[in-house]
Amino acid sequence: PTWADLVSTAQIAAAYLGINKSLWEELKAEVGAPAAAVCVVIAERRITDPRNPVRSPGAFVRGMLKRAKDGQLKLHKSVFGLEKCTGTVQ
Repeated sequence: PTWADLVSTAQIAAAYLGINKSLWEELKAEVGAPAAAVCVVIAERRITDPRNPVRSPGAFVRGMLKRAKDGQLKLHKSVFGLEKCTGTVQ
């Protein structure tokens, strides 16, 4: 798979998760399409976090967008944090 494949799939997943198109577009404009796709993947994986599940992926992604705008988004930490909530990074 390529980054373009991931972005395309994340756009479909975003709609499925209830992340509206305007939020998706704003996120892509702020962090770039590949990083936006990673944000969607993180949101999806966090839904099943046994410690602190995400109940609203849209709100979760909006929070990621706010952190990005504030210069505080640390995607690498979020990705490695998935290991703690799922037991593995896939």
